[in-house]
Amino acid sequence: MLTRFAPAPTGWLHLGHVLNAEQVWDADVRASPTLSERRRVLLRIEDHDRERCRAEYEAGILDDLDWLGYRPDLFPTDAFRAGRCDGRQSDRDAVYREAVDLLAAK
Repeated sequence: MLTRFAPAPTGWLHLGHVLNAEQVWDADVRASPTLSERRRVLLRIEDHDRERCRAEYEAGILDDLDWLGYRPDLFPTDAFRAGRCDGRQSDRDAVYREAVDLLAAK
């Protein structure tokens, strides 16, 4: 099973994010303690609010996830730091525009 953690970098990581991350990552262990049955976690940075999202908030969220020991299986924190990443909403803009164009054509 694939699940996701999707903070928006409109501020620093807060307790609500941490509680959500705890549910996303720890639910795996409670539900299925064997690695072969473990859920995979996808990290998505929801930076669609272009006015409020800031690079320093994203960097802080990534640093905090690393410090807390939450390691995404898909789109790990290093993938975001390396530059373009499909886990970052704004880096997938062309995919969404293509979908809108397809819907508009129909």
